[in-house]
Amino acid sequence: MAEPSLTERLREHLRATRLFAQGGLTLVAVSGGADSLALLDLLASLAPEFGLSLAVAHADHGILPQSAEIAERVRRVARERYGLETVMDALALGPGAGETRARIARYRFLRRVQAERGARYVATAHHADDQVETVLLRLLRGSAPTGLAGIPACGPRGLVRPVLPFRRAELGAHVAALGIPAFEDPANADLRHTRSWVRHRLVPAIEERLGGEAALGGTALGGPPRCRGSRGVGRGARGASRPGPRGGIRACRSCPGRPVRLS
Repeated sequence: MAEPSLTERLREHLRATRLFAQGGLTLVAVSGGADSLALLDLLASLAPEFGLSLAVAHADHGILPQSAEIAERVRRVARERYGLETVMDALALGPGAGETRARIARYRFLRRVQAERGARYVATAHHADDQVETVLLRLLRGSAPTGLAGIPACGPRGLVRPVLPFRRAELGAHVAALGIPAFEDPANADLRHTRSWVRHRLVPAIEERLGGEAALGGTALGGPPRCRGSRGVGRGARGASRPGPRGGIRACRSCPGRPVRLS
């Protein structure tokens, strides 16, 4: 029997988790990298089935010299391949801006667009490798046990991470098979950044020592990631995620279809 496609696996995951329990406008955050382009393609394929309408949101951080070119590439792919509008903003952070400042500015932009458009969901392309890196970083920095739970499948005000159970490599392969050119941020390979060091040095060392899939077990270090849509804490509390299909994440009862407060 043939292995199910990435689209089929995501369909199964979304049905089980009910991340999109209600239809509505979904802002897809697309950076131009392979992960977010894969998310866009997968959601475009499944949107009618889940009652979703899509719009692309792209934050031009202004950190890289080619950032305007990347923004135009995202806009062109969204329009020509999927017939979707792209909402953009030039954040003009400058080449010295760090990861934290860029993330804060990006989410501020996404929330502003969500409010302006009345979008029910904001979808980001965090995946299983991000999960591993995040848990390891928090462990190394002495995070409290709640921090070791990792990235939640959903967050407040309609924030969802549909491809969280999937690997970076398979998302990249999906985009490559489509022939869509993806941008690779050179900062991702710069070992001066701690996350890049974890990705390129620490995770491979763990996999070499403990086995190829060992690092993915890191998502269980703090138990299943909790959704941030409720205040439930502790085992079995409302707000705790539950195991989903094929290693996926089943969202908590408080997140799917929650009314979106835009203020």
